[in-house]
Amino acid sequence: MKLIFRSTVPAVLLAAALFACGKNHATGGELNSLKDIVVNGTGVDGSVQEIRKVLYTLKGINEGQNYTLRTEISLLPGGLAPDGTLKADIYASEAAFENNPAAPVKSAVPLRAPNSNIYEVNFYAPSSGDYVVVISGKSSSIPGIQFFYNLRLMSADPTALTHFASPGIPVSDAQLVNPLNPGYLNIYNGGGVATSGTFTINLISNATVTLSNPQIFVYKDSTLTINSLMKTSIPTSTDFIVTNFNAGVPDNVNAEHKDANVITGVTFTSSVDSSDQVGGPFIVLKGFVGAVTYTLTIGP
Repeated sequence: MKLIFRSTVPAVLLAAALFACGKNHATGGELNSLKDIVVNGTGVDGSVQEIRKVLYTLKGINEGQNYTLRTEISLLPGGLAPDGTLKADIYASEAAFENNPAAPVKSAVPLRAPNSNIYEVNFYAPSSGDYVVVISGKSSSIPGIQFFYNLRLMSADPTALTHFASPGIPVSDAQLVNPLNPGYLNIYNGGGVATSGTFTINLISNATVTLSNPQIFVYKDSTLTINSLMKTSIPTSTDFIVTNFNAGVPDNVNAEHKDANVITGVTFTSSVDSSDQVGGPFIVLKGFVGAVTYTLTIGP
């Protein structure tokens, strides 16, 4: 699955490589942060030279909140095997990395095939503050450098959700009008507005071309991991491609081409308490080409 949250081109990766090469170190010790990564904000494209490391700051982490960090590397020709390896270690602060680089809070790991080029980790923050992620890796086909892209920090914790305007109202009336900028995420817990059952997710935006509409990702639970991904609706230049997933594996053979940003047959589970693991699904909207205003509706 090469296209989850992906919207980059080689030229962008090359520019990121030129930027990163001057600001990374070979081993532990002090590193300069290349960029701040904000929860549910835009992803970052970059590179790292072999036997070196680069560091990014994960801004505003809250104690006890649930997060998922994800990034991808390229696939080898043929599209089946990852092009090399990557390591992404998370620390509670820059000082924590400098003092004990061998003891990260969590580390991203590659997923099983066919998603083995995707690295992700879900974690609960043991404390609040600005965390860091330290990345190293190597490519099989590009000597001395590993490109990575769409390094992203996500959270469906209650404090990070974009709520529906009127939770608890009849499901046919549940909707929200909200802006969304390219690369950013707006996340909703459908279990907060819907009784348990099967419903339809419908998104209408003010985009003037199909490709500018938000992408829709539907996750079974609040971890937002690839294994919990159930359905997607991805706009193209002409239509919307709706794909079902099973344990993170896309059913591309039966993907539907639609003329509207609509996903049918989505299973909802009503929230029954305050736990962020109860109720769902979790609906992630990602801004793609341009800034838009949209209306998101859940209905029969």
